[in-house]
Amino acid sequence: MPVVHSRAVGMLSGLLMSVGVFAIEPVQSAAPTFYPANSSSALAVNEGIETPLETIDLAGDAIRLSGLNGLAEQVRNVAQQVLNLRAVPIGRQYDVAGSLAQRWAPLNVQRVLRSEFEVLSDLHQQEILTALAAPSVERARTLELEAIASQSSAEFRDYMSRLRGQAPAVSRSDLISQLDEAQHFSSMMVLARNAAYPVLREHLKDWQPAANWAANTQTQTREFLFYVHRHTSNEQLRELITQWQTPALQRWLRQLEPKLKAL
Repeated sequence: MPVVHSRAVGMLSGLLMSVGVFAIEPVQSAAPTFYPANSSSALAVNEGIETPLETIDLAGDAIRLSGLNGLAEQVRNVAQQVLNLRAVPIGRQYDVAGSLAQRWAPLNVQRVLRSEFEVLSDLHQQEILTALAAPSVERARTLELEAIASQSSAEFRDYMSRLRGQAPAVSRSDLISQLDEAQHFSSMMVLARNAAYPVLREHLKDWQPAANWAANTQTQTREFLFYVHRHTSNEQLRELITQWQTPALQRWLRQLEPKLKAL
């Protein structure tokens, strides 16, 4: 199963990457693992206290609520998985970390996310924030965090075994596929690997990713979504998909991908 660094809940952390942490952080699985990102809204929420205009950060809130604030960390963890599995010496791990940090430092990613949000009209920005703050989306973030925490559990393994042994109903599979596409979840997971793999190939001359890694990443990401929403009704899934399909939100997400690939 992919180690999925949480995207829809904050799959991607906004903290500046520490090369030292990158080199020593243990990651056991080769599959995409999903990690939660830090919440860091600049909005003041103290009741009864007037919020100064300059503290309102609409772009920051959109990034946080979308989960994209952890994308740089996702790239880092993709590389770390490979380094750990191959028992690469610490010195060479620092070399990989340094190469990734040159382009995929969290501040670079934040710059792209912000710039693409800020070029949108005020109306479109508000539509994005309204969709991402919807109760169905908030509920999904909670479920994703719970699923992330369960990835090493027997319940998670048993569910995945049953899911792979007995295909779910086509109607259910279609909804999960629609949700994945609307969230751009697996496409962001593939993007993270596309960022990390060339650096790994440069430093590990005898290493190559599996030929079908992109298709496997999509499959594993959707399996994770099946687990996340194992108790979510089809009606609730449709409501969640509707929020993510908000045109302004889709426009922002579509605009981001080529800009992030160019980092």
